[in-house]
Amino acid sequence: MNFVINYLLQNYVETLGVILSFCYLFFSVRGKVWLWVFGFLSAVCYSIVFFQSKFYALGLLQVYYIAMSVYGFYFWITRKDEDNSDFVKISKIGGKQAFVSLIIALGCFGLLFWIINNYTESPVPIGDSFTASLCIVGTWLLARKILENWLLFIVADIVCVGLFIYQQMYLTALLFVVYTVMGILGYFRWCSQYRNQI
Repeated sequence: MNFVINYLLQNYVETLGVILSFCYLFFSVRGKVWLWVFGFLSAVCYSIVFFQSKFYALGLLQVYYIAMSVYGFYFWITRKDEDNSDFVKISKIGGKQAFVSLIIALGCFGLLFWIINNYTESPVPIGDSFTASLCIVGTWLLARKILENWLLFIVADIVCVGLFIYQQMYLTALLFVVYTVMGILGYFRWCSQYRNQI
Protein backbone atom coordinates (compact mmCIF):
# COMPACT_ATOMS: atom_id res chain seq x y z
CA MET A 1 0.00 0.00 0.00
CA ASN A 2 2.86 2.37 0.80
CA PHE A 3 4.29 1.71 -2.68
CA VAL A 4 1.03 2.87 -4.28
CA ILE A 5 0.75 6.01 -2.13
CA ASN A 6 4.40 6.91 -2.73
CA TYR A 7 4.02 6.32 -6.47
CA LEU A 8 0.94 8.58 -6.65
CA LEU A 9 2.64 11.34 -4.63
CA GLN A 10 5.88 11.18 -6.59
CA ASN A 11 4.01 11.12 -9.90
CA TYR A 12 1.27 13.64 -9.20
CA VAL A 13 1.24 15.06 -12.75
CA GLU A 14 0.78 11.54 -14.15
CA THR A 15 -1.96 10.90 -11.56
CA LEU A 16 -3.80 14.08 -12.56
CA GLY A 17 -3.35 13.14 -16.22
CA VAL A 18 -4.91 9.74 -15.58
CA ILE A 19 -7.93 11.26 -13.82
CA LEU A 20 -8.47 13.78 -16.63
CA SER A 21 -7.98 11.02 -19.21
CA PHE A 22 -10.73 8.93 -17.61
CA CYS A 23 -13.04 11.94 -17.91
CA TYR A 24 -11.99 12.30 -21.56
CA LEU A 25 -12.70 8.63 -22.17
CA PHE A 26 -16.09 8.80 -20.45
CA PHE A 27 -17.27 11.56 -22.78
CA SER A 28 -15.51 10.11 -25.83
CA VAL A 29 -17.34 6.79 -25.67
CA ARG A 30 -20.62 8.69 -25.39
CA GLY A 31 -19.74 10.94 -28.31
CA LYS A 32 -20.12 14.10 -26.21
CA VAL A 33 -18.36 17.36 -27.02
CA TRP A 34 -16.92 17.61 -23.47
CA LEU A 35 -14.33 15.01 -24.46
CA TRP A 36 -12.34 17.83 -26.08
CA VAL A 37 -12.13 19.87 -22.87
CA PHE A 38 -10.79 16.96 -20.85
CA GLY A 39 -8.62 15.87 -23.76
CA PHE A 40 -7.01 19.31 -23.75
CA LEU A 41 -6.30 19.21 -20.01
CA SER A 42 -5.00 15.64 -19.98
CA ALA A 43 -2.74 16.40 -22.95
CA VAL A 44 -1.13 19.26 -21.03
CA CYS A 45 -0.35 16.88 -18.15
CA TYR A 46 0.89 14.09 -20.37
CA SER A 47 3.13 16.36 -22.44
CA ILE A 48 5.13 16.84 -19.23
CA VAL A 49 5.00 13.14 -18.27
CA PHE A 50 6.07 11.81 -21.65
CA PHE A 51 8.95 14.20 -22.16
CA GLN A 52 10.25 13.38 -18.69
CA SER A 53 9.99 9.65 -19.50
CA LYS A 54 11.80 10.05 -22.86
CA PHE A 55 8.73 9.19 -24.93
CA TYR A 56 9.44 12.04 -27.31
CA ALA A 57 6.98 11.16 -30.08
CA LEU A 58 4.18 10.66 -27.57
CA GLY A 59 5.22 13.93 -25.91
CA LEU A 60 4.97 15.76 -29.23
CA LEU A 61 1.67 13.98 -29.80
CA GLN A 62 0.29 15.74 -26.73
CA VAL A 63 1.02 19.12 -28.34
CA TYR A 64 -0.93 17.89 -31.36
CA TYR A 65 -3.73 16.74 -29.03
CA ILE A 66 -3.91 20.20 -27.50
CA ALA A 67 -4.39 21.78 -30.94
CA MET A 68 -6.80 19.06 -32.07
CA SER A 69 -8.85 19.49 -28.89
CA VAL A 70 -9.49 23.10 -29.85
CA TYR A 71 -10.27 22.10 -33.45
CA GLY A 72 -12.44 19.13 -32.43
CA PHE A 73 -14.44 21.20 -29.95
CA TYR A 74 -15.04 23.89 -32.57
CA PHE A 75 -15.89 21.38 -35.31
CA TRP A 76 -18.33 19.42 -33.17
CA ILE A 77 -20.28 22.45 -31.94
CA THR A 78 -20.41 24.42 -35.18
CA ARG A 79 -20.86 21.76 -37.88
CA LYS A 80 -24.36 21.49 -39.31
CA ASP A 81 -25.60 18.44 -41.18
CA GLU A 82 -27.94 18.62 -44.14
CA ASP A 83 -30.87 18.04 -41.76
CA ASN A 84 -29.70 21.10 -39.77
CA SER A 85 -29.00 19.12 -36.60
CA ASP A 86 -26.84 20.81 -34.02
CA PHE A 87 -23.91 18.40 -33.95
CA VAL A 88 -21.98 16.48 -36.56
CA LYS A 89 -23.05 12.86 -37.01
CA ILE A 90 -20.90 9.74 -37.03
CA SER A 91 -19.70 8.70 -40.48
CA LYS A 92 -17.63 5.85 -41.93
CA ILE A 93 -14.29 6.32 -43.62
CA GLY A 94 -14.26 6.34 -47.41
CA GLY A 95 -11.69 4.67 -49.63
CA LYS A 96 -9.86 7.89 -50.53
CA GLN A 97 -9.82 9.04 -46.91
CA ALA A 98 -8.50 5.63 -45.77
CA PHE A 99 -5.69 5.82 -48.35
CA VAL A 100 -4.74 9.36 -47.31
CA SER A 101 -4.84 8.31 -43.64
CA LEU A 102 -2.49 5.41 -44.36
CA ILE A 103 -0.03 7.65 -46.23
CA ILE A 104 -0.07 10.20 -43.40
CA ALA A 105 0.47 7.49 -40.77
CA LEU A 106 3.41 6.00 -42.71
CA GLY A 107 4.91 9.45 -43.30
CA CYS A 108 4.58 10.41 -39.63
CA PHE A 109 6.09 7.09 -38.55
CA GLY A 110 9.08 7.48 -40.86
CA LEU A 111 9.75 11.07 -39.84
CA LEU A 112 9.28 10.51 -36.11
CA PHE A 113 11.40 7.35 -36.10
CA TRP A 114 14.22 9.07 -37.97
CA ILE A 115 14.24 12.04 -35.58
CA ILE A 116 13.89 10.01 -32.40
CA ASN A 117 16.35 7.32 -33.41
CA ASN A 118 19.02 9.80 -34.50
CA TYR A 119 18.58 12.74 -32.13
CA THR A 120 17.31 11.37 -28.80
CA GLU A 121 18.19 8.72 -26.27
CA SER A 122 14.73 7.10 -26.44
CA PRO A 123 14.85 3.44 -25.41
CA VAL A 124 11.88 2.56 -27.67
CA PRO A 125 11.99 4.68 -30.86
CA ILE A 126 10.00 2.22 -32.99
CA GLY A 127 7.16 1.74 -30.50
CA ASP A 128 7.08 5.43 -29.63
CA SER A 129 6.91 6.46 -33.30
CA PHE A 130 4.42 3.75 -34.27
CA THR A 131 1.89 4.56 -31.54
CA ALA A 132 2.20 8.31 -32.03
CA SER A 133 1.60 7.94 -35.78
CA LEU A 134 -1.55 5.88 -35.25
CA CYS A 135 -2.81 8.40 -32.69
CA ILE A 136 -2.15 11.37 -34.99
CA VAL A 137 -4.42 9.89 -37.65
CA GLY A 138 -6.88 8.50 -35.08
CA THR A 139 -7.33 11.92 -33.48
CA TRP A 140 -7.99 13.54 -36.85
CA LEU A 141 -10.64 10.89 -37.58
CA LEU A 142 -12.14 11.40 -34.11
CA ALA A 143 -12.30 15.16 -34.67
CA ARG A 144 -14.20 14.45 -37.91
CA LYS A 145 -16.35 11.93 -35.97
CA ILE A 146 -15.36 9.02 -38.22
CA LEU A 147 -16.16 5.60 -36.77
CA GLU A 148 -12.85 3.91 -37.58
CA ASN A 149 -10.88 6.21 -35.27
CA TRP A 150 -11.49 3.62 -32.55
CA LEU A 151 -9.66 0.87 -34.43
CA LEU A 152 -6.46 2.91 -34.66
CA PHE A 153 -6.62 3.82 -30.99
CA ILE A 154 -7.21 0.21 -29.93
CA VAL A 155 -4.04 -0.96 -31.70
CA ALA A 156 -2.02 1.99 -30.36
CA ASP A 157 -3.31 1.45 -26.82
CA ILE A 158 -2.35 -2.24 -26.79
CA VAL A 159 1.20 -1.41 -27.90
CA CYS A 160 1.40 1.43 -25.36
CA VAL A 161 0.59 -0.91 -22.47
CA GLY A 162 3.78 -2.84 -23.18
CA LEU A 163 5.83 0.32 -23.66
CA PHE A 164 4.70 1.86 -20.38
CA ILE A 165 5.30 -1.33 -18.40
CA TYR A 166 8.80 -1.41 -19.90
CA GLN A 167 9.38 2.16 -18.68
CA GLN A 168 7.82 1.38 -15.27
CA MET A 169 4.96 3.82 -15.81
CA TYR A 170 2.50 1.48 -14.15
CA LEU A 171 -0.36 3.91 -13.59
CA THR A 172 -0.29 4.98 -17.22
CA ALA A 173 -0.05 1.33 -18.32
CA LEU A 174 -3.20 0.63 -16.31
CA LEU A 175 -4.88 3.64 -17.93
CA PHE A 176 -4.09 2.25 -21.36
CA VAL A 177 -5.48 -1.17 -20.45
CA VAL A 178 -8.71 0.65 -19.62
CA TYR A 179 -8.36 2.66 -22.85
CA THR A 180 -8.15 -0.60 -24.81
CA VAL A 181 -11.28 -2.05 -23.21
CA MET A 182 -13.19 1.21 -23.50
CA GLY A 183 -11.99 1.63 -27.07
CA ILE A 184 -13.57 -1.70 -27.98
CA LEU A 185 -16.78 -0.72 -26.19
CA GLY A 186 -16.68 2.72 -27.79
CA TYR A 187 -16.31 1.23 -31.25
CA PHE A 188 -19.38 -0.96 -30.82
CA ARG A 189 -21.36 1.89 -29.23
CA TRP A 190 -20.54 4.16 -32.17
CA CYS A 191 -21.46 1.34 -34.59
CA SER A 192 -24.87 1.18 -32.95
CA GLN A 193 -25.28 4.97 -33.04
CA TYR A 194 -24.24 5.02 -36.68
CA ARG A 195 -26.87 2.43 -37.59
CA ASN A 196 -29.55 4.34 -35.68
CA GLN A 197 -28.86 7.63 -37.44
CA ILE A 198 -29.16 6.25 -41.02
